Amino acid sequence: MASPDFSKQKKALLVAGVLAVGAGVLVALYGRAVELEASGGEVVHVLVAAQPITAGTTLQMQLLQQKKVPKAYVHPAAVTTADREQILGQRVSAKLDLGQMLLWSDFATERQSAGRKLSASVPKGQRALTMPVNASSALGGMLAPGDRVDVIGTFTKSTEGAETSTVTLLQNVTVLAVGAQRDTTEARHDGQGGVGHVTLAVGLEESELLVFAMNRGKVGLVLRNVDDIAIVDDVPEKNFSDIFQETKRIALMRKPRAVAAKPSIPTEPERTIEVVKSARPGGR
Repeated sequence: MASPDFSKQKKALLVAGVLAVGAGVLVALYGRAVELEASGGEVVHVLVAAQPITAGTTLQMQLLQQKKVPKAYVHPAAVTTADREQILGQRVSAKLDLGQMLLWSDFATERQSAGRKLSASVPKGQRALTMPVNASSALGGMLAPGDRVDVIGTFTKSTEGAETSTVTLLQNVTVLAVGAQRDTTEARHDGQGGVGHVTLAVGLEESELLVFAMNRGKVGLVLRNVDDIAIVDDVPEKNFSDIFQETKRIALMRKPRAVAAKPSIPTEPERTIEVVKSARPGGR
């Protein structure tokens, strides 16, 4: 019969073993969490174009494919594979390139042409917010529904005298409407950039920020590439020191910029003449 001391030691070893296993599981879970955070979070299955799709094309299954994207890099208006049945048979409102992520705003034309309201094109969980713009913010009339923009504002810091700064407020925001235009197939406003307002799809907290910003300073838009959905962290504000301090100005000018590759000019292949000599004397 086992002694009481031996039983106590056995229980202690069992408890230690359980604690060690639990600690190992916690370490593994923590490592997994760190790994997910570094890679952009859990993977989301979104729909992308399996081939170039022209505006007005009715979507069929063979035109789509699934892509795994980290949650941090998924656009808020992206169409997931779970919503595939909702977009099959609908027409896209703009050209989609190979591999381009499908957004709910890409189908605004279909919903609006059926007589539905603007609310039908607002992604679930977001809000439509209209902000005044001038010809510069509307890119001279070239801004269109479905484009994605960053929102930038210029403000005076009342707590620090008359210092004025420009900051990036929001990034990668979808344009729902430009003026009264909600369809990329509609005629442009007036061709002269005479757009008085733009409607954006934003979150509730983002709408609070924009309303406050519009009442406290000047807000403008800058256009993004159709495939660029990355969010830039730690964008420093800009003020007079960035303009008048030579070191800051030069440092900004020296930052690398993405430059569109120029098409290469095909060159004619080099021609060579091969001379074959006969092994026989006097042969050709």
